[in-house]
Amino acid sequence: MKKTFILLCLLPYVLFSQKVENDPYSRYGLGELSDQEISAYRSMGHMSIANVDRFHINLNNPASVALLGTAAYEVGANAKNATYNEGSKTAKNWGGSFDYIALGFPLKNPINEAYTTERSKYRLGMALGLNRYSRTTYNISSLDSIEGIGNFERSYSGNGGTYKFHWSNGVAYKNLSVGIDLSYLFGNITSSKDIIFKDLENAFNNFYNKYYHMNAFGLNLGAIYHLQLNAKQAKDNPSIPLRSLRFGLTLSPGFGFNSQKDELIITRQLIGTTTILADTITDVYDQTGKGKLPLEIGGGVMYQAGEKSCVGIEFKYGGWSKYYNEATGEKAGSLNNSFQIAMGGYVRPSYKSYTSFWKRAFYKYGAYYRKDPRVVAGEQVDQYGVTFGTGLPFVFQRKVAHADIGVDIGKKGSGTIIEENYIKINFGFTFNDDEWFIKRKYN
Repeated sequence: MKKTFILLCLLPYVLFSQKVENDPYSRYGLGELSDQEISAYRSMGHMSIANVDRFHINLNNPASVALLGTAAYEVGANAKNATYNEGSKTAKNWGGSFDYIALGFPLKNPINEAYTTERSKYRLGMALGLNRYSRTTYNISSLDSIEGIGNFERSYSGNGGTYKFHWSNGVAYKNLSVGIDLSYLFGNITSSKDIIFKDLENAFNNFYNKYYHMNAFGLNLGAIYHLQLNAKQAKDNPSIPLRSLRFGLTLSPGFGFNSQKDELIITRQLIGTTTILADTITDVYDQTGKGKLPLEIGGGVMYQAGEKSCVGIEFKYGGWSKYYNEATGEKAGSLNNSFQIAMGGYVRPSYKSYTSFWKRAFYKYGAYYRKDPRVVAGEQVDQYGVTFGTGLPFVFQRKVAHADIGVDIGKKGSGTIIEENYIKINFGFTFNDDEWFIKRKYN
């Protein structure tokens, strides 16, 4: 079992030695928006708003951190294989990245309360996390021809991304928990565009280069309500699983961001085998700008049957039509509003099994459909897929650890000029410590 856990930890390092992903859709907006939920929830159709887990940190709904039963240390990563189709042209690409790192803990340790006769009516929790918010990685070229000029090549490339630092706090009273997440969003994105005339002698070729940094403070509010369906029967008969419904809600108001831009546009002339700088058209440094990120709302409901199974549905909406970015010249209305609907759950054959490791494992499944905010050639990009995976619990020296591995198979941009088929593998590792903040009775 220990060897299996170590192998799962090392597997992402092997996959990430591949080349960086080339995603043409990341030209638009802030780039390809990353999955914001932890790996343990991605296998359940990317649902997270109504998810509560005493072992895992839910970065999407701060209300859930109040219900942590143990300190949790989380890391996550992914690897992706994508095939892009543009008419009769096909391109394949491998890529991957580390997604997040987080630390969360209950501010009232349940073990401390077990040593006393007094039980608090409140539960408090806090979490800190850093995750990738968006990613820009593209390298595209096309060859065209104009009568009288001949062939010319246009090349587009970009790299960089944005990251979000979280500080989440939650409080629970009876069946209701609420939370607030304060975040800091920051990142750098570089882009370039080259136009090179292949058939003109002594042609003036154009080179556009842009770099910008952005930063912003954000806010996310969350609430979770537990409705127990058979509390009395489950208490009277321990063999009956406690059944409940969980309702989750999140709200992130739209907020502005600041940017600083460097831009250089030049022409170069090729004379024989020598390239000379012909002209500098634009040379700007540290130009400040503004931008706006959208209002986002999400809601979900999950049905839980003790430790045996759960199933749920979730909806998210993003007001991306209000997005604008002065650093890139994107105006309000350049993107469309987004939405996502997802469903999924898990089954667990026997969480009390002492003889079978695989009976204690979680087997997860899900599906999703989303409308991406980006618009390509007048068509809004859509995306859909199915997910499945497993959560593997390990115990080392009385400490609990979880390894989550899941597969996401889907399609993006159906009906647009570029269609993407992908297989994505998500990895998550969680290390738990229930001795956090224990009050020692003896020195």
